[in-house]
This record gives sequence, C-alpha cells and structure tokens, in this order.
Amino acid sequence: MKGILAILVLLSLGFCFFPKGSLTPEEAIQATIQNAAEAARRARPGDFMDQIAESFEAKNMSRSSLRAFVTRRLLAHGGLAVHLGEIQVRHVPGASRADATFQATFPESLDSSRPDLSETREFRLDLIEEDGEWLIVYQENQQL
Repeated sequence: MKGILAILVLLSLGFCFFPKGSLTPEEAIQATIQNAAEAARRARPGDFMDQIAESFEAKNMSRSSLRAFVTRRLLAHGGLAVHLGEIQVRHVPGASRADATFQATFPESLDSSRPDLSETREFRLDLIEEDGEWLIVYQENQQL
C-alpha cells in the first residue's frame, strides 16, 4: 500500500513540474483559461491578470478597467465560484493566435442585486502566444 502511495505522489509531483514547452498549443490554451478560473476561485487578481495580455481590449473594457473590475469583485467577495465546461480550442498549427469557447457556470449570480441566482454564460476568447505563453487578448460573453 505504501508503495502505491509513493508512486502516486511521484506521479503527481511529475505532473506539477511538467514543462510547459511539452504541452500542445491546445493544452496550453486550456491551461491559461483554467489558471484564470482558479485565480478567480482563490481571489487572486494578480494571478488572474497574469493570464491577460498587455494588449487586451474588449467591448467597453481595457486591460486596466478589467484589472480594476476583477480586483474589486474578487477581493470584495473572497473569490468567485466558477465551474468551467469543456473548452473548445481552434488553433492553426504554427500560428500565434487562437480562439476558445466554453460555458462557465457561476453558482452565485454576477449581478450583485440577485446573488442567489445561478448563472451560466458562454465565453469566446481570442488568445495570442507571447514568449511561449498563451494569453487572453479579447473576450466576449453572453448569458445563456
């Protein structure tokens, strides 16, 4: 039994130190999105913003306004519960741009006037590869 536990620990440590360069672009893009969601859960706005490109620009939101929104929201509520659905990635091999779509469910509404309601939104992200890292450069979402 201890041998099996030791093997499991070694395997899990191996996955923790798995070099990013060995991920496919699709896996790296999914990891970027999952890292952003985990940062939201843990109320870590800096870690969330690490997934966002300096050139981020979205409808009515610059990177600086996104940073302010995320910081207020995460710190005021001690994190944001979010459950990600399957992440679909479209990437042309060799290209430094990609897009991803997924659904995210928030057990508490993003509308502060109705926090008791669950909310599901569909997201579309554009990502760029900068220095070997995939970063979010654009996002749009709509409530389902």
